[in-house]
Amino acid sequence: MRNPTKPNVFISYAHEDRAYADLIRGYLIGRRDLGVFMDREISPGENWDQSVTENLDACDVVILLLSHAFVASKWNLYEAGVALAKDRVHQGKVIPILVDDLDLHELPASLCRVTVLDGRGSDPRSVLSQVDEMLVKAAA
Repeated sequence: MRNPTKPNVFISYAHEDRAYADLIRGYLIGRRDLGVFMDREISPGENWDQSVTENLDACDVVILLLSHAFVASKWNLYEAGVALAKDRVHQGKVIPILVDDLDLHELPASLCRVTVLDGRGSDPRSVLSQVDEMLVKAAA
């Protein structure tokens, strides 16, 4: 991780899962030691592809909100691929969270090698606590 004092977190999600993404974003923004990026940070008139790519490149941690809609999106799979490549060369950490009834066997093979946090039906505080623990480990 590049800057353990203020890691940058990128949240990758399908728009159908925006409420879950907003929950995580709000929690992380409440932590003053984190920078958080979601596509909603992109200003009108800004180059969307370029902004997403630059923020993916600059992030230390990528949270993937896995769902049927996520797996159906080529853009989300691209983001996951970049995140996994960074993780593989120790330039970032991936935190995948299952947010709907997606069967893990439906995930692309590349995502099957990463342990997934099950966020379905869990108390959101429990999921956020686990994300916190994973962020602490990622910063170490």
